[in-house]
Amino acid sequence: LERRDFPIEAEPSHLRGIRMFDPLNPRSILLLQDADLVRLPSAEDDRHEFKSSKTKDKELGDKISKAASGFWNSGGGLFVAGVGNDGKPDGGLSLLVGRQSRTDWIDAVIHEVSPSAEYCVRPIENTGSCLGITPGNGVFLISFAPSEAGPHMAPDYRYHIRAGAHTYPASHFIVESIRSEE
Repeated sequence: LERRDFPIEAEPSHLRGIRMFDPLNPRSILLLQDADLVRLPSAEDDRHEFKSSKTKDKELGDKISKAASGFWNSGGGLFVAGVGNDGKPDGGLSLLVGRQSRTDWIDAVIHEVSPSAEYCVRPIENTGSCLGITPGNGVFLISFAPSEAGPHMAPDYRYHIRAGAHTYPASHFIVESIRSEE
């Protein structure tokens, strides 16, 4: 599936400022600005995965595809590239990969996961509110909605799941359990 348009729901007022990402409304990240990055959790968990700006593009692509498989097979989540293990920006990633926009590059990486499902990509550049993003770079938020089209296989020909703060290859039993949920 391509990135799909569906309504952006505002956060209920009693939750405003408490959470940053709702897997049931992955397009909510489109409303975020650089100042909102302070709302990221201070550590990875079952719904958040962080990758440093120091991660090489080849490794980053591998991590994104495995995270896509894992989040789609495990109820959704948010992948954040350009932040340290503490969820704080650590310089950000170049907005380009060669001559291609990083957003288009991310789209191509995600479409290597089969089948693909709903997701949204939001590059966040420094507009003056966020220390830690180098000018010309960005932090990239990739939200993955829960999927009923699984199991989802990464380009390494494995199915992945999220377990706590990590993405792991799924056992045969788990893959068959995901398949039977359809």
